[in-house]
Amino acid sequence: MRSARTEAFWNAFCRHEGVNHARHEVTSFKTWPDVAKRLTAMVLAGRMRSTAGPIHCFGDEQGEPVPAVGEYAVLLDVEERPRLIWRTTGVEIAPFSSVTD
Repeated sequence: MRSARTEAFWNAFCRHEGVNHARHEVTSFKTWPDVAKRLTAMVLAGRMRSTAGPIHCFGDEQGEPVPAVGEYAVLLDVEERPRLIWRTTGVEIAPFSSVTD
């Protein structure tokens, strides 16, 4: 999912924010396109500030590492364009039934 476009987006962010490292993930919402569009719009509008996903979707085999506090991620839209960068501020691994609104 990395591309010249995602790297340019990341590098512009680093210059603007004074971030001095190249470590970041490139990700997208792994769901149906119409749902992914709505989720991306909610994040961009500031109405969604957290996500949840099944643990079996993360790990080396899936190519999506388990998030860690302090890490950055470039979020792609359904057309694989970089839309925003988030910084992980908390991670909780728990039963899905314990996730709240």
